[in-house]
Order: sequence, then C-alpha cells, then structure tokens
Amino acid sequence: MTNTVAELRRHAGLTQGQLAALSGVAQPNIAAYERGTRRPSPKMLARLAELPNARFLPGVATATL
Repeated sequence: MTNTVAELRRHAGLTQGQLAALSGVAQPNIAAYERGTRRPSPKMLARLAELPNARFLPGVATATL
C-alpha cells in the first residue's frame, strides 16, 4: 500500500499537499498513507482511484489499492 499511494500521486504529478486538497484530507494523512503508518479507508481509496492518470499506472488496479 505504501508505494501504491506515492506512485499514484507522483504519476498524477501531484504533491502531497495537492493530493490532500483534492481528496479532502490533511497532508499529514497522505504522508502517513505513504509511510504505511495509516491505511486509507475504502472511501479514500475510491478518491485515489479517481486521480488523473490513476487508471494508467502500470500494474495498479483499483481493486489492489
């Protein structure tokens, strides 16, 4: 999970702050998802899957988030 969130964010060309603003959570939550100290909720996973270019990230499917 940790690499997936960071990869999706980077692939979309976003900073942690930008992703936080788009997804409606605080930036420290995004950092925690990326470090693996916190797991995104199913609702958050759905938001991440809607990121620009998220569907085109090789090897990542919505179900694996």
